[in-house]
Amino acid sequence: LRIATFDVDATPPLGYMMAYDPVVRQDAMMLRCRGVVLLGQLEPIVLCAVDWLGIANESHDIFRERLAKAAGTKPARVAVHTLHQHDAPTCDFSAERLLNEAKAKYLGRLDGEFCRRTLAKATEAVRTSLDKAKPVTHYGWGVAMVKR
Repeated sequence: LRIATFDVDATPPLGYMMAYDPVVRQDAMMLRCRGVVLLGQLEPIVLCAVDWLGIANESHDIFRERLAKAAGTKPARVAVHTLHQHDAPTCDFSAERLLNEAKAKYLGRLDGEFCRRTLAKATEAVRTSLDKAKPVTHYGWGVAMVKR
């Protein structure tokens, strides 16, 4: 078993409309799109976490398809999750498409251009990470009691 890691900046530009407010300071955000590619005897598995509020509908499908292609696997072997903090971007290409079809003049937080740029960076990072994969020699497991 080998493991490759990837990590790209997922911080939106100044003025980008997030869930509730536009970005006013990038230096305080430092949002990431990071993950691992597990390479073994079967097709690769990609696990990806994004510091955003959500990746929904067609966006989720497209993220999985592109990351799968970059890793040489099937979308069914790619898991994309968001950490769901409320002071972060959201990505929904389906909603963007519906607004464009309705000829909406303002897309606000549903303008997907930033999401597409981030996905392109993540796709390239996955692709280039494969050459740097390292053998897995150890793993850890943790258990904790939840008090609240």
